[in-house]
Amino acid sequence: MNKCLTILFTSLLLLQANHASAIEIKGAISCSYWFSGRSKPEQRALNTTWLVGYLSAIGWKSNDIILNQTEIQSIELWTDEYCRIHPESYIANGARDLSKELLKKGVPAKY
Repeated sequence: MNKCLTILFTSLLLLQANHASAIEIKGAISCSYWFSGRSKPEQRALNTTWLVGYLSAIGWKSNDIILNQTEIQSIELWTDEYCRIHPESYIANGARDLSKELLKKGVPAKY
């Protein structure tokens, strides 16, 4: 799983390096923006990368490997469901709720 995340992140960085015009500064990602980007590969990749990065940071701060047993597709589907239930919300709010669920079953990190 860690290899998959590393490859995904590196690929996205290389994609952005080749298309500097595609880079944009992102603020809070609304649920409507999340849904609008699901059919656009670049936007979907950027939104998902932000979400996985957020969850990774929460896990690191908590000293848990919360993404070790979690597929990226599952994270996207969980966020889809969150946004269906809370259409006026932001994915950061959903990510916070998801991180709480993942922390309940997290694996302590070994350094």
